[in-house]
Amino acid sequence: MDNLLSYVMQGKYQGDTLHLVPGEKHPQPFGNPLFKGAQLKGPVFILDQEQVDNRFLKLDTISKRHGDNFYLQAEYDVSYSSVVESIVSCFVESMVADADFPCLTYRFEKVIPKVNAQPITGTSSPNYVRAGCLESVLTDRSAMAFEKYLVSYDEFEQEIKNKSDNQAILSSMIAFFTRYGLTVQEAKAFIVKQAAFDLLLGNEDRKGNSTNFVFLVSFENVQPYNMDFGRCLRIPDWKEQMEQAMQRFQGTAEWQEIILDFKDQIKQSHQLGILGNDSYAKNIDFLFEHGFQPFKIDFGLLQEKLKHCVARIQTLEPKLATFAQAKADLLLAMLTDADAKRLWEEVR
Repeated sequence: MDNLLSYVMQGKYQGDTLHLVPGEKHPQPFGNPLFKGAQLKGPVFILDQEQVDNRFLKLDTISKRHGDNFYLQAEYDVSYSSVVESIVSCFVESMVADADFPCLTYRFEKVIPKVNAQPITGTSSPNYVRAGCLESVLTDRSAMAFEKYLVSYDEFEQEIKNKSDNQAILSSMIAFFTRYGLTVQEAKAFIVKQAAFDLLLGNEDRKGNSTNFVFLVSFENVQPYNMDFGRCLRIPDWKEQMEQAMQRFQGTAEWQEIILDFKDQIKQSHQLGILGNDSYAKNIDFLFEHGFQPFKIDFGLLQEKLKHCVARIQTLEPKLATFAQAKADLLLAMLTDADAKRLWEEVR
């Protein structure tokens, strides 16, 4: 094992901060520009005494894939997507597991990417790609020469991104998924569940982003995965000044009113998932018409996980503490909304 680790990027915790250390035969810095998405990301093998935890790290900084003219915005929703991915993961971890709807989870991290570098926030997630499997996305507008997709980006843009009819979009997505080897029934079941997940969690980065439909492909089968939660529970215009201003409202009636306003703004969006093109209530009706069964959630467990997640973020990056609490409270506000409550049931 020691010899193999010399070829990979290693990670070691010092306190709660993750330090990255290239193996002796791995001279490259962290991050591979071939990975999809804007953020700097890559695999890391975290060493803990005799144990090795194989995880995938995604940092709140830009990948070299996008060059020097691409930058993260000042809005915390964009600059610190690690916060909401960690918050939404608390929801995922509180769901009754569904083998037909596997979801990735993310853990908030503070990372030193190389010696003498400034710390960067981000997330780590289990490396879900099994031996004998490859990860594929539905399609990609900026596909490289060696990448081949069974759905063209023009098709996705015409049939999904630019369409506003839920039935037409569902039919097209089912057809696209079957090209990758799923049956019509398997495709429809996953698409409807993911659409419900995105409605409930306010995800605005699915319909316009073809790379957020991900498959794990082997010779025997293909399994779609639910992941990438960085644009869930949006709070517009939250910047450093708002972080400071909102601190004085925590624990007050005004705080709760503000959270409910954010919740109502999410419900008014027509960008929630791929089947969010009508009113919020009618979108939910559509999902039930197509076989959706409510998610089963341990609500007490969710509350505990949210508390620990917010505390972890506060410890690792205090300047994000109020933002993290707002995201956690916004998630709970969504779950207790009269319409959204139809999408889940409580279990103990």
